[in-house]
Amino acid sequence: MLSGVLNDILKKSKLKILPSDVLLLGIPRGGVIVADAIADKLSDDCKFNIILPRKLRAQHNQEISIGAIMEDGTTYINRKICDALEVSDAYLENEKSTQFGEIIRRKKEKVQAPLNKRRQIQYVLQPASSS
Repeated sequence: MLSGVLNDILKKSKLKILPSDVLLLGIPRGGVIVADAIADKLSDDCKFNIILPRKLRAQHNQEISIGAIMEDGTTYINRKICDALEVSDAYLENEKSTQFGEIIRRKKEKVQAPLNKRRQIQYVLQPASSS
């Protein structure tokens, strides 16, 4: 269903986008399966890849996200939450290192298509998590 909607959006778009120009990026925990299905629906030329972000967890409650880190080391830190929870710089650096190590570990388990110089159209396809 979602793949049909996206296909219609791309077809009606004023941008002239060929399926071979599209790279769908799927996020694990649901998004990879959806991105693959959409890529198949669009065309055999449409590519997809997996991105591996990791949540940066609060020190005393690991369900609270204080930010995120990507596989290239890019980070987003929610300073308001960090200030409210009095997150130390030392803890934050340790958590970034821990989560980056987990990305590297998981990446070794995955075979990924090269990103090349394709135009990246990034749709966040991850369903809301109940956990």
